[in-house]
Amino acid sequence: MHINLRTVAGVGTFGAVKIKAAGLKAAATEPGNGVTIMQSCEPKIRPSQREKTERALRAYLDLLDAADYMKARAYDQLAFYGVTMRGFRVLELLNRQGSTRATEIARACQWSRQNLDVIVKPLIEDGWVVSELIKTEKAKSDSEEETRTLGRPVAMLRLTDEGMDFIARFLPRHGKVVKAYMRALDGRQQETLSELCRKLREGDVVRFVSEMEHEDEEE
Repeated sequence: MHINLRTVAGVGTFGAVKIKAAGLKAAATEPGNGVTIMQSCEPKIRPSQREKTERALRAYLDLLDAADYMKARAYDQLAFYGVTMRGFRVLELLNRQGSTRATEIARACQWSRQNLDVIVKPLIEDGWVVSELIKTEKAKSDSEEETRTLGRPVAMLRLTDEGMDFIARFLPRHGKVVKAYMRALDGRQQETLSELCRKLREGDVVRFVSEMEHEDEEE
């Protein structure tokens, strides 16, 4: 039901007029005349399990498409400098964290230890990264994996001087290209995107188990 506020503005001089009708719930007041109009509110319909699944699948595919799009845009510049996308991630991580355990890098990037060796090999050959075996001290550690390796040599990766020079020149240029593409989102949207990506990576065990144990209704 639609009511033109202009047609009832004249009654404002006689006080507030409240118009009620079947199916009208939300109130809206026109400034200056005190007329209150009850506006209709459509009842919320909960999505079915099938609709929820389709919604999740659409979001998942959109995420994959967006990631592929950004990778494709960045590929040419990385290839020009002889760096792969995964190689760049290793260089950026070492530049940010300094000398780091190989197993920690593999875990952070969700790669196997064997895949990391393949990724790092050309970086070592180019003289940008060096791998060193460091004997860990025999002390307690919060990490179960680190506790198992205490007292034994572990592989540590770090940037060489040449690697630091390269990343110092390359990172600002690559960042400029990334920034240009990310201008499609404003600053708040970029922060929200980062937060959502972190939330997806962390996951929600309780909700995951609940969903997997729940049987979708047949439609």
